[in-house]
Amino acid sequence: MKRLRFFSAVMACVAIFASCDNTKEADSISASPSTVTFEAEGGSINVAVTTDKYEVSAKPEWVVCTANGKELVLTADINLVNAPREGVIKLTSGTASCEIKVSQKPGSPYPGFKVADSITYEYGGTLIYMFIKPKSEEYGGMAYIALETEDAKVMMEVFTDLYKSEEEVVLDLKTYTLGKDSYGDPITLYAEPSTYAAGNISEDDGDIMTLGSYVTVKASGTAYAIVDGTLEVKESENGYIFLLDVTDNEGNVYKMVYEGNVEINLEGATYPSDSNHPDPTQDIYEAIMSIGEVDEESGTVTCTLSLLSGDDENCVMSNFELIYPAPVDENNLSGTFTSAEEEDEEGEESEEGITGKVSLGYMMDFGGFSMPMGSYVIYGFGDYDIPDAYVSTILEKNSDGTYTINAAMMDNDGKFMHLFMNVKIAITVSKESEYEDEE
Repeated sequence: MKRLRFFSAVMACVAIFASCDNTKEADSISASPSTVTFEAEGGSINVAVTTDKYEVSAKPEWVVCTANGKELVLTADINLVNAPREGVIKLTSGTASCEIKVSQKPGSPYPGFKVADSITYEYGGTLIYMFIKPKSEEYGGMAYIALETEDAKVMMEVFTDLYKSEEEVVLDLKTYTLGKDSYGDPITLYAEPSTYAAGNISEDDGDIMTLGSYVTVKASGTAYAIVDGTLEVKESENGYIFLLDVTDNEGNVYKMVYEGNVEINLEGATYPSDSNHPDPTQDIYEAIMSIGEVDEESGTVTCTLSLLSGDDENCVMSNFELIYPAPVDENNLSGTFTSAEEEDEEGEESEEGITGKVSLGYMMDFGGFSMPMGSYVIYGFGDYDIPDAYVSTILEKNSDGTYTINAAMMDNDGKFMHLFMNVKIAITVSKESEYEDEE
């Protein structure tokens, strides 16, 4: 009988201790990590739990929880909303509990497209056409659209409708596809509306130059040329949607989406002129260099290079007043001439030829009427472009006796900029004394 009582007492103690151990286990539970963030694309994340005896007592609808012993697998589907998702998962074990905070980055209703953090839209209009003339007669206005995520920034050089004034500019709803433009050698722009220019990445003395459409990868700072794909712009309830799906020259694909309002930056835009003037830089058919007399005091010779464009019936004359150091070599007129002050180099010989000056344009009053002087473009009597801001001229003689001419003219008011690019032509030389003999 005593043995039976002793056995019963031992079993009671075991039961008491077992009950104490369960209570202790139930009073302690934790999870690691306690904060979880899903990408917009969704996925699964494993969380370690300190016990395998627990329940998921609360969770967001968009998270699936799968228990696997002391491991909890959290799974989230793709976020189709352009807003973050947040919630709390509560684990309980007996009287103990712990929480796991879960969130998901903003998504979009466009699976596979990464949501852009920001966007910029800059309308340049005809600004770049002052430097490069489009080959297409029906060219559009140029705009720059940049979409950016935490990983990369894509800059698209697109061609919109051509707007004639700031008041006309709107955000074009288009699908931009790859155009025929090239920033290679030579540079060629067609600028056709609803297209974009492919990118070109080059290096000059260690400096990287990016032209056209390109992407910059933030982790490495490396730029790649965009060579294929589309950019679609359409309206939405929240403003606009930009869908970017492009490929770079290494075969990498970039898919970005932005939804919201967009501000158009017009700060640097220029617009087509209402002038009926022909373009003096196109259809140049004759070049004449008029060589003046030597100025004994300065030791220089003032010469005038005249470029005739258009045709004989509708001729436009562009004059560049060049200051050569005496004497002028009629057989080699090569030189670089600028309206900027370069006193140290004036008149010196270099590998490129003579370095001199070219005069700005101005109007001179002759008492009752005015005439242009220096450098200018003349369309007809009383109708001139006067480049009072900047003029430059470069002449390079070719092996066949012709010259390659590169020149520029610009006025202070920003009404015109004439660029004469790679004009290859023979130059006829005449002297002031020849005109005097004819008289």
